[in-house]
Amino acid sequence: MQPPVDELEFGRLRSPGRERRQRFHETITDRTRRVYDLLSGVYPASTYFFHSRGHKVALEMSGVKDGMRVLEIATGSGEMFGRLTAKNRNGQTLGIDLSPNMAARTQRLARKNYPAARAHCQAVDARYLPFRDESFDAVFCCYLFELLGTDDIVGTLEEIRRVLRPRGTFTTTLIGQNTEMFNKAYRAASRVIPSFWGRQVEAGMPALSAELLSLAGLVLPKGVRVMWSRREWLGAATATAAAAQVANQEITFGVIATGGRGRYLQERFQRMGARCVAICDIYSPNLDKAAAISPEARRFTKYQELLGQKMDCVVIASPDHQHWPMLQAALAAKKDVYLEKPLSKSLEQSKIMVDAVRASKQVVQVGMQRRSAPALIEAKRLMDAGMLGQVTLVKPQWHWNIAKELNNGPLPGELDWRAFLGEAPVRELEPMRFRNWRYFYDYAGGNMTDQGTHLMDVTQWFTGQTAPVAAQACGYVAKMKGAEHPDVFSAIFEFPKMLVTWTLDYANSYQNGWSITFLGDEATMVLDDAGYAVYKEPWKRDAAPVKQAQAPVPMEPHIQNFFDCMKTRQDPNCTVEIAATAVAGPHMANLAMISGNKFTRQR
Repeated sequence: MQPPVDELEFGRLRSPGRERRQRFHETITDRTRRVYDLLSGVYPASTYFFHSRGHKVALEMSGVKDGMRVLEIATGSGEMFGRLTAKNRNGQTLGIDLSPNMAARTQRLARKNYPAARAHCQAVDARYLPFRDESFDAVFCCYLFELLGTDDIVGTLEEIRRVLRPRGTFTTTLIGQNTEMFNKAYRAASRVIPSFWGRQVEAGMPALSAELLSLAGLVLPKGVRVMWSRREWLGAATATAAAAQVANQEITFGVIATGGRGRYLQERFQRMGARCVAICDIYSPNLDKAAAISPEARRFTKYQELLGQKMDCVVIASPDHQHWPMLQAALAAKKDVYLEKPLSKSLEQSKIMVDAVRASKQVVQVGMQRRSAPALIEAKRLMDAGMLGQVTLVKPQWHWNIAKELNNGPLPGELDWRAFLGEAPVRELEPMRFRNWRYFYDYAGGNMTDQGTHLMDVTQWFTGQTAPVAAQACGYVAKMKGAEHPDVFSAIFEFPKMLVTWTLDYANSYQNGWSITFLGDEATMVLDDAGYAVYKEPWKRDAAPVKQAQAPVPMEPHIQNFFDCMKTRQDPNCTVEIAATAVAGPHMANLAMISGNKFTRQR
C-alpha cells in the first residue's frame, strides 16, 4: 500500500553519481529556477494562450482514470495539475517543480479547488526523483525538456522510467512550434543556454524526441507521433496522438495449458508485440510444441511455479474445471489474466469468480472475442437504433459435421493425470477423457457452454438482456460414442419479452458454422461467419437485404483491448460479469437437460 501524500518524503535525493552533475549544468538549473521564481505571478497567463489545449488533449489520450497514483513533473502554472487532480480525486496526484514559488502556487490552487483530493506539490529537481522504483501508474511531463541539455533530458527520462510501474504510461507535451518567428527565438535562446530549443529546429522535434526517449530506454509506440505546431494542437482530434505516450516496458506473459487453444493465443500475443517468458502444461507433447513457438520461455509442469515468475500477465486456456483454481492462483500472484471461455463450470462458481476478481486489483479479460469485433459492434448499433423494431425471437445455431466416436487409444508422451483431474473426482486414466475433456460432466459443460457462451453473449448483448429467467433443453449423443454431453441438442430460454432457441448439430453441415437470427416486427438480422444482413418486414422470398456487411471476428482487437486495459487499469470489453451472464443460460440448460425438468433461475 502506498503511503498518504502527506507522509511522502519530498526533496532532493543524494546524487546517484552521474558525471553530468557538473558546475555548468548546475548553473543552468539554478538560473532557470530563479527566472521561474520571478515569473511565478505572471507565467500562468501563458497557459491559456499556448498550453491549455495541449494539456486537455494529452490528458484525454493518456489513459489516466480515477484511483491511480499519478506524478506531474514541472507543474509550472498548475493548470495541468488541476486537470489531473480533478480526474483523479480518489487517487494520489503528486507534482514537482524546480521553482519553489511555482510549486507553492500550484499547491495553494489544488488545496483551494479540490480540498478533499489527495494532492500535493513541492519543489524537487526532476533529475533526481525522490521516489522508490515503480511508484507511479502514470507520469506527466509538460514543457520541461525544452529547457534542458541532452544529458539532463536523458537523465530525467531515466528517472521517469525508474519510477514508472511496469505497465505505467509516460505522457509528455512539447512546446515547439515550427514557425519562422519561433524558430528565430529558439536559435537566439540556444546561443545563451545550450538547451533543446535550438536543436529542436535543426533536428526536428519528432525525430529528436524519439531519439532521446530511446537513449533513456523508452520506446515511442508505433503510430504515435509528436505534435509540435500550435496549429496542430488547436486542430487535433482527441483520437490523434497529441503527445508522446510511452509504455514503460513490453508486456511479458506466460501460458498455462498449451493445448491447441493455448498455443493459438500464445502465437497471437507474440505477433502483437508481447513476449512469452513461461509456458506450462501437464502433457509433454503440448509443452514441446509451445516451446517451439517461444524457445526462450521457461518450461513448467506446475502452474503454481509458473505464477511465481516475474511477468505482467498470464493466459489460461485449461479445461473448464481448472479455470477457477488457476484464476484464483493468478489473482493471488497479482497477475493480470486472459481467461478462455466459458468463465466457469457452474452458476455457483461464476459468482465466486466474479467476487474474487472484484476483490483484487487485476485486469481479467475473458476470451469472448466477439465483444471486440468492430463489425459486430456496428451491427449492434443498428439494433440500438431500433432498425428491427421489437425483437420477439432469437435463433442461435451451430452446425458442423464433425462428430465421431471418441478415441480411447494410448496417449503418446508423458501426462500428469492427477494434475489434470485437479479437484474433479479421482478415477483411473481413460485417454479419451483427456483428449476430449469437453464432453465429460466432470470437466466441462459440453458444447452447450462452450459454443453457447459465444452465441448467448451476442444474443443478450444485442438485445440488452441479462441472464434468462428459465431454460429447458434436450439432446442426445448421435455419433460421438463415449461422450457424456450430447453432440445434438436444442435449448429454449425464456426472457421477459423474448424467446431464444439455441440448437447445435455436429452431425450435419447444412448452413455450416454458427449463426444468430434476430426476428423483429420491423426487420430480421442474420449474423454469421460471412457477416450480417438485415431484411425488412414483410419478408418476401428472394428479397435483397436492406443492409449488409462483412463481419469478421478477429482475435487481435480483443487482445489489444486487454493490453490497453493492462496499461490504463480500466475494465476490458469482456469482464467477468459479462462472461458470467453469458454462460448462465447454458448452465441452466445443462441442469434442465440432465434433470429432465425446466430450470427456473432464482432472482
